[in-house]
Amino acid sequence: MVRKRPQRLSYHASAVVGCILLGIAMVGIVWMIFGQHDGLMGTGVHILWPEDASTADMQIPALLAHGITLAHPEENANLSQQEALLIASQREPDALSARSVSSRYALVNSTMAQKRLQNTPAWVICYQNIAASTGGVHDLYIFLDANSGTELFALRT
Repeated sequence: MVRKRPQRLSYHASAVVGCILLGIAMVGIVWMIFGQHDGLMGTGVHILWPEDASTADMQIPALLAHGITLAHPEENANLSQQEALLIASQREPDALSARSVSSRYALVNSTMAQKRLQNTPAWVICYQNIAASTGGVHDLYIFLDANSGTELFALRT
């Protein structure tokens, strides 16, 4: 008769630890594929939902209210982001008191009566929380032609 050797405690412990590590690895893989997060290097891994898949994330509610929509451009701008920010700050000196400044390169569509645009490549510079002379604050959006740097129009909200 063949006798089985009693299994050691270390055998059971290593099996449990292995299962736990395998489970953690599976959760990590699922999180990387499906998770909407920023990774360790600053950009997330979005295999199923790339960041530029929709123009919904490009829209700014204040601009939508004025009939302005933004779309993702396929080509690079001739004007760099730094050049656009410099030009905008020179044209609107009161914007220097803004609490935050952001910019993005986009294709601009506008149905405003004074300025109609269709898929015009532009830098959209947003100065937020500018102190007004009346004591309130407002935001300022400056639209610069991405090729020439000329101001297309400005919008205060």
